[in-house]
Amino acid sequence: MPPAVGIQMKLDFFKKKFWTASRQCAALDGKCSINCDDENINCYLIDNNGFVLVAEDYTLTGKFFGEAEGAVMNKLLQMGSFKRQSRWCMTSCLPYALTTLNLANHIKLFSSDP
Repeated sequence: MPPAVGIQMKLDFFKKKFWTASRQCAALDGKCSINCDDENINCYLIDNNGFVLVAEDYTLTGKFFGEAEGAVMNKLLQMGSFKRQSRWCMTSCLPYALTTLNLANHIKLFSSDP
């Protein structure tokens, strides 16, 4: 069995690192064409299952991205970034939607207009 390595850090520290990284650009003039500081843009970090890890609105942390940005999530489904899968809850027998990122082991920064 191959070894596994993990890291544990406080969410606040992780958020600070994310916001710092989101402000870095590779543009020649050093100016970002899209920036999370823009009031017209909502930035999110979502995991491979479509749950919000980091958002400007901290109450969205841990929620399914489709709850926060349903239209954007639908577009991601259409683009093939996520795949809709139906699963059955074995305890209450109610179906629930589960999405999985096709690009395994990648975390993506998505932004959308409010």
